[in-house]
Amino acid sequence: MADSMTDADWVRLHADLVSMFDESEDATSSARKLAERDVDYYHNKQWTQADAKKLRARNQPVLMKNRIRRKIRFLEGLEQQQRTAPKAKPVTPQHEEDAYTATAVLRNLCDVNRYDRKRSRVFQDIAAAGWGGYEISIEEKPDGNPRIIIRRCPWDRMFWDPHSQEPDFSDARFMGLVIWMDRSEAIRRYGADAAKVVDDTVSSVAAGDYPDKPNAFRWVQRSRRGDRVRIAQIWYRDLETNEWCFAEFTKGGILNHGVSPYADADGKADNPYAWGSANVDRDNARYGEIRSMIDLQDAINKMESKLVHLGSVRQTYSRDGSLGKDFDVKDMRQELAKPDGHVRLTANAEWGKDFGVIPTDDMARWTLQLLQIDSQEMDLEGPNASMMGKGQQGQSGRAIVAQQQGGAIEQTGLMDVIRDMDERAYRKLWNMVRQYWTAEDWVSVTDDMDNLKWVGVNEPITEPVIDPFTGQPVVDPQTGQPAMRVVIDPMTGQPAPKNPVSELDVDIIIDDAPQLGTLQDEEFGRMVELAKIVPAMQQLDAATWIAASNLRNKNDLIQRVKEQQEAMAQQQGGPSPQERAIAMQAELEQQRAREAGRIEAAKASADIVLQREKAQNQMMIERAKAANDIGLSHMKSQLASYPPPG
Repeated sequence: MADSMTDADWVRLHADLVSMFDESEDATSSARKLAERDVDYYHNKQWTQADAKKLRARNQPVLMKNRIRRKIRFLEGLEQQQRTAPKAKPVTPQHEEDAYTATAVLRNLCDVNRYDRKRSRVFQDIAAAGWGGYEISIEEKPDGNPRIIIRRCPWDRMFWDPHSQEPDFSDARFMGLVIWMDRSEAIRRYGADAAKVVDDTVSSVAAGDYPDKPNAFRWVQRSRRGDRVRIAQIWYRDLETNEWCFAEFTKGGILNHGVSPYADADGKADNPYAWGSANVDRDNARYGEIRSMIDLQDAINKMESKLVHLGSVRQTYSRDGSLGKDFDVKDMRQELAKPDGHVRLTANAEWGKDFGVIPTDDMARWTLQLLQIDSQEMDLEGPNASMMGKGQQGQSGRAIVAQQQGGAIEQTGLMDVIRDMDERAYRKLWNMVRQYWTAEDWVSVTDDMDNLKWVGVNEPITEPVIDPFTGQPVVDPQTGQPAMRVVIDPMTGQPAPKNPVSELDVDIIIDDAPQLGTLQDEEFGRMVELAKIVPAMQQLDAATWIAASNLRNKNDLIQRVKEQQEAMAQQQGGPSPQERAIAMQAELEQQRAREAGRIEAAKASADIVLQREKAQNQMMIERAKAANDIGLSHMKSQLASYPPPG
């Protein structure tokens, strides 16, 4: 497509890309500002500089009790307890082995990319700012299969189609990320042609001094180390073909462009993003769980500050001249604020008439009541006290669990968002494995180095080398084993793979995974369930069950079990397992000898019977021959007695 484009087409495409980016930034600017404020509240930035300055001017404390952070942290802990793992489901009963291989590959990729930690960061973005996501891409290696990389997309670098309404961005016609690069880095990454694009960007826009992050209508940042340029990486649907394409551009021009190199399960071009958002209002503005807590948090902070201020100051009244010449109102307020303060009055001044303190108990009482009401409302917002295990004292354990389960129902929507993102990310991972993994590779299914179990993908099929003269397998003189060779596919001329991932027919789903769970643990659990209905498996000894488990140092444990069995056998006066094995071998040899003797006896008996039958047959033959000779002699004598003819 790029080869057939004219200069006018490139100019038009660049203008369209810049227009899409500017439209997204303009339409989402208010939502981004509110999201920045929400994230600031999470990070203990809850007073504006102007408000804090006013409080300090009247000696009022700037207090903050961050109830929001506590609630979001609880949601983060809930996410960690409900993590998932990819699981392949066989499409037909004949694909169970394929499902095992696919599951092992996906879980290995998640472990290598530290998916759980990135998931927690993405969940924090969604809960606090309102949106977040992953980028799954390919990174070439010098040899072997390429690396499949899972990256977290920073929420403040994401932009999208402002007309998108779905929480999973499935209806968005374009999505993208913003990155900042030095001029030298951009040239190294995109080639020498990028120099002109970057220079045109620098010369065409007015640069400013602002943070190194997305900022509306800013494309250049000037710093001591040189100009830095904002580059937009966009994935969009082509209006004519409706297929996903990508472009990397800046204000001065396009740096890279083409059809998406990634394919979905149907082989169609796909984007690398798995994004999600917590909430979407009717104006398509996305927001997180903090938004509904802002007003209550402000009220708590202000009421708390006001209550402390009321407890540390006094309202007074006085007649002119009652304080004396050297003691003014300012001095009087400072003395009243001290625990041991002293107010000097003139000699003729009377307490309660010329000078006095106005009681403010009613103000403090109303402020305290408002603080309590706002605190109770905050407890009901988001994760409540019962859900967080901080309800009424003296409750039974069952009552606490019931309240926690009831409170957790309110958070199922947010947890469904991250689970849906997991499923889409796992499917994109598997699609990239099928598309790009063509070489032989091995993945482990457990993180225990003592109990590693490997699964091969694209493993070449091998067969013994046959000697054409003898028709027997050729033996390798070094190993003493039959020599093997790789089977070549006659259609492709390449080694024939044993289990090519591109042909594995499975469906990717999500599975609830404990933090220490592995694929081998699941296999052992199935073995235990199977033993409940197969009596023969219940007779397996302890060493066999330990060998099938995923226990650490299980080899040492098996050896200890065997030693203990031998010791117990010796204490009971019976033979040890080794002695029983020797006795069983001897018994087996005796059985073999007896069987061989019976075979020899049967063979000798058969030979005797055969010889006897041969002798009887020979005797009958001799008798028949003798009888035949006698009959022949008799006939000759009779013929001789007849007179000659004529």
